[in-house]
Amino acid sequence: MLAKLFGAGRILLLGYDCQHTGGRTHWHGDHPPGTAGNAAPKTVRKWPGQFRQVRQHMGRIPVINATRETALDVFPRAELEQVLA
Repeated sequence: MLAKLFGAGRILLLGYDCQHTGGRTHWHGDHPPGTAGNAAPKTVRKWPGQFRQVRQHMGRIPVINATRETALDVFPRAELEQVLA
């Protein structure tokens, strides 16, 4: 939504895996104690539905999910190299 507000003509999503891959919460490991913490599985499962709500507000701006491994199926998928070519 922020990209739309700033006038983006196309939005590419990178790193929107929306899942715990291989039992890990992040590619970089868990956040240390005392920080905001890690998203719980029940929270992660809500994200695709929340992105469906975002999609309704994007109008004609194309949003492409170029994340390599993702549970987010709300937006069309494409390989990053293909999109940037």
